[in-house]
Amino acid sequence: MQHTVFIRELCKIIFVGMGGVALLYGFFALFLAAPAQLVLFPFVVGFNGTVSGYNLAEKTGVFACCWKSYCIAASLFWMTGLLSLAVTAPQLLAGEWRNEVLFFTAVSFVAAFGGLCFGRWVAAKAQRNSREKSAVSCEETLQDNHC
Repeated sequence: MQHTVFIRELCKIIFVGMGGVALLYGFFALFLAAPAQLVLFPFVVGFNGTVSGYNLAEKTGVFACCWKSYCIAASLFWMTGLLSLAVTAPQLLAGEWRNEVLFFTAVSFVAAFGGLCFGRWVAAKAQRNSREKSAVSCEETLQDNHC
């Protein structure tokens, strides 16, 4: 795989993931109170990280963990989530919620990075299982033809 193809796919997946974070926050802001949105912050960012990690590994075929790329993607997902949280629930940035916001922001960055790595791992497992399945079906076909 060429380096430029990987970078192009990475950029596409980052933009789609950032849009997913903003879209989910917009959806949850319609019917959830501000503290509930804060609690969902790590889950939203982690979910988008997992989907993005899976898609990146599936499309590029690179199943090794690219730490720099994942740090950049996790940072952008985290910043998009924080910006969405600030737009949908500005009262959380007041002094009384500051400790909770800091805690959930730290957890959400770890969730985004862990989600990217987990998605990559799932994609590698899925590819390995599909290869094993196709090898078994080829063996069964050969056995059926020889009988």
